[in-house]
Order: sequence, then structure tokens, then C-alpha cells
Amino acid sequence: MKRVLILIISIFTSWNIAEAQEAYQQAESYNRLAKEAFTRVEKQSNRDSVAIFNAVVDGVEYSLKSDEFDRMPNRKGKVNPKFEEENKNRLAVLHPMLIDAGKYFSKGSYTRNEGLDALQLYLKARKSPLVKDNIDESGVAAYYIAYYYLKARDLEKADEYADIAMQYDETAQGAAEIKAQCMHSKMVTEEDSLRYLSVIQRLYRTDPTK
Repeated sequence: MKRVLILIISIFTSWNIAEAQEAYQQAESYNRLAKEAFTRVEKQSNRDSVAIFNAVVDGVEYSLKSDEFDRMPNRKGKVNPKFEEENKNRLAVLHPMLIDAGKYFSKGSYTRNEGLDALQLYLKARKSPLVKDNIDESGVAAYYIAYYYLKARDLEKADEYADIAMQYDETAQGAAEIKAQCMHSKMVTEEDSLRYLSVIQRLYRTDPTK
């Protein structure tokens, strides 16, 4: 029985070591890819907007993946990130650029989904501790997502992201207008009409120029 127990412990320990090594290798690999993407951003300058913004998206995604594996426990069960500072420094530059990337791609009918992906990536990355020192432009990202979903007539998604944008002072007014347009488009009953009028009245009270 004792031998079996020792064997089980040995197997479990070996598995933990292998898992920790795999996590480190993945973190290192994604860190290398993130470095390459960041270098592409720096080298492109202002020559090719598509290439720059694609590299921005890649850099953010790879930095987040690197950090995900980097925060996995090592063979001793402790979390000791090796690439945290590199990932943080990259995201300090690349993360804010996702807003411009999203707006740029969303203007084209063939790249609109890429634009939405970039803006949604901004919101996803905002949850990472690596960007806690960055200026929070989540309201702006959510507003543009809501706006482009409204243009695509996806009213449910437009309304969902407008709710997020309304939580921020700088985008609350615009987001409320998007919600009003969503409500207007979905009006069926008299009750729907009354709710819509109520929203419009609130808009006029907060912004008399409307």
C-alpha cells in the first residue's frame, strides 16, 4: 500500500512539474509573438494603417495570452510571473490604440467585424490587471460598438453595449440616444410608445439642445 501511495505521489508531482514547464513555455512563446507584433507597430510608422492596426490587435491578444500562462502556478504551487513587466509596458501603448483600430476597421463594410472585434478586445483587456494604470475608455469603446451594431440593425447588441456606455459620463448622452433609437425600432404596442416617449423626455431634460 505504501509503495502504491509513493507511486501516486510521484506521478502527481511529475505531472505538476510538466504542467508548470508547459505553462512557462506557452507564456514565453506568446511573449515572443507579442514582441514581434509590437516591433511591427513601431516599424510601420504611419505608412500602412491596416498593417499597424492588425499588429496592434495581435500585440494585445498575444500579451494577454502570455500573461494568462505566466500567472499559472509553478512547480511549487506559487504564482511568479516572469513576463509581467514586458506585457504591461506593451499594453500601456497598444491597448489605447484598439479604439482607433476599431473605428478604422468599422468604417469599411468588409472589415466591420474586425472593427467590432478590436473594440470588444479593448473591453476584454480592460479587465486585466496589466492595464489598471491606463486611462479607462471603456465608455468610448462600448459606445462605438453600440453605434455599429445599431447601423447593422442588431438592436439587441446595440442596446446591450449602450447600457455599458451609459455608465460613463462622456458617453452617457450618446448611449441614451442609441437606446432611444433601439426602442423606437422595436415599438409594437402602445406601452412601447409610452416608454419611448419617456426616454425622449429624459434626453431633453439632460440636453435641451436635442
